[in-house]
Amino acid sequence: MKSRDITAICLCTVIGAGFATGRELIAYFVSCGIYGFAGIAAASLLFALAIYTALINSGESMEELIKKRLPRPAAFVAEKTLLLFLIVLYSAMLAAGGEVLSAILGLSPGICGILTAVLCLAVISVGAAALTNLSGILVLPMAVIIFAVSAGTAGKNIAFPPENVLTLKTVASPVIYLSYNMITTAVLILSLPRAISPKTAALQTGLFIFILSTVSALPLYTHYSDICGEALPIMALMDKGVLKYFYILFLLFAIFTTAVSNGYSAVSIIKKKAGAAASPFIITVLAYVFSLIGFSAIVDKVYFIFGIAGLLLLYALAANKKDCQ
Repeated sequence: MKSRDITAICLCTVIGAGFATGRELIAYFVSCGIYGFAGIAAASLLFALAIYTALINSGESMEELIKKRLPRPAAFVAEKTLLLFLIVLYSAMLAAGGEVLSAILGLSPGICGILTAVLCLAVISVGAAALTNLSGILVLPMAVIIFAVSAGTAGKNIAFPPENVLTLKTVASPVIYLSYNMITTAVLILSLPRAISPKTAALQTGLFIFILSTVSALPLYTHYSDICGEALPIMALMDKGVLKYFYILFLLFAIFTTAVSNGYSAVSIIKKKAGAAASPFIITVLAYVFSLIGFSAIVDKVYFIFGIAGLLLLYALAANKKDCQ
């Protein structure tokens, strides 16, 4: 695959509902004050390194790497954690999609969740080609909307900025943020055809993550005291008008691309046992059932926990190539 295709897929995987709403950026970076910018830079560099490591390992599945590079007890935990978290992430995106479409269409979130699930299932069933095409089409308008939203909201009615806080959480945030995002991204990369230029793809991805995260964080810094407690911080800054509709479109794009990436990654793990035809349906049904818990409940309760557990997977990705079994 070409480096630009890999970059588009990685960006569309990382830019999910948490990023698009601003909730992740506040939790992991903006709440730390000026140190948050250093955290964004550190996370972007770590993304580039982790993605490069995944790309040069392509050809082996994440399950194979886990079995080879982790001791048996840790490998068992990592394998189960991997599949469970992919399904949970997929379910979170279905729940978010259902809630956003419900607000637009006036239908119940449950029905809108089914609609989102069916659309995701259609793309996942086609395979890697559909995922690549979808990412290539949507990544540019998503980036343009991020810049437009930041420009339209960062400078008006400036509120109190966050305090500068240097704590263990501040230092650990870039690693945790990388960890749970790379759970999906690494599995996805390893399941795709080998990249033509892994170094270029990794550097491009890290650079774009840094730029888009910094741009998205600016209005969150300048309005921090007004929106720090909001479930949808960026949405809280939107006035009625064209910009708000563009933002809703971006939110839907971000939810859909991440849902498809998560679902595809989960399918790649079980398709050898469940079959290529049945796997997308099984994973999507499970994710929809989990999605009935609700988006906020899923994000608030499980993201950080899986971020810690994901460190095992990062170790498996980066460890020396030796068989631990």
